[in-house]
Amino acid sequence: MWVLIAALGARASATGVFASFMLSTLLRLVSVLPAGLGVFEAASVVTLRLVGVELSVALSATLLFRGLSFWLPLPPGLWFSRSYA
Repeated sequence: MWVLIAALGARASATGVFASFMLSTLLRLVSVLPAGLGVFEAASVVTLRLVGVELSVALSATLLFRGLSFWLPLPPGLWFSRSYA
């Protein structure tokens, strides 16, 4: 997440981003929604904003992170599960 924020041209403290990520992950785990969809994103944007990251950068970094870590591995996983079954 910190690297994505830096790639978007903003600066944030590594400890603040780490705390934001851990809190967002904790809220994702206790959520009743599958994979914490929506809960993680909202918590991440709010906590990154509290750390001092601009709203546009916080939202962009969160959506990029979620896309890279959750949505990107799904098509190859589906393909591998179908080709080796």
